Amino acid sequence: IVQHEAYLKVCACGHCTQAVFPGAVTAPISYGASVQGLAAYFHTRQYLPYARMKELFSDVLNLPLSVGSLRNMIHRTAQKARPFYEQIKNKLLQSSFVGSDETSVKVNGATNWMWTWQNSQLTYIVHSKNRAFATIEEQFKDGFPYTVLQHDRYACHFKTPAAGHQICLVHLLR
Repeated sequence: IVQHEAYLKVCACGHCTQAVFPGAVTAPISYGASVQGLAAYFHTRQYLPYARMKELFSDVLNLPLSVGSLRNMIHRTAQKARPFYEQIKNKLLQSSFVGSDETSVKVNGATNWMWTWQNSQLTYIVHSKNRAFATIEEQFKDGFPYTVLQHDRYACHFKTPAAGHQICLVHLLR
């Protein structure tokens, strides 16, 4: 945590002069990259909701972060990661093989979906409010023209244009 203080002085005439923060400083207290990185890790890898992250930072690290601060940190981290995330997506489009799946997740009590496309080196995950082909179309509008797409026989995956389709063997064994 870096705390910035701007000193002020009131002269005999009553005029108040206050120092200004450096240009990059947007708040009196700023949380460094390690706190922001930890918040992003707890959210995206450990799937902690904001309220539980707030509790963890307060109870374990003695950092009284608000839910709004946590949300802003995660949003800033996501914006920084966006170019790399797009690179992952583009490299998957050039892959000869990609596996795809979707799974339900509760968001504010409502069923939403996490979609995954991956190969042995890369993983691309997207949150969606639906389990429809529209999500695939939104993410990969031209499908996977150079790729064999492995999936669980869910109909929307068969609608995805691909060089070929392979059904997941685990799903076939069920």
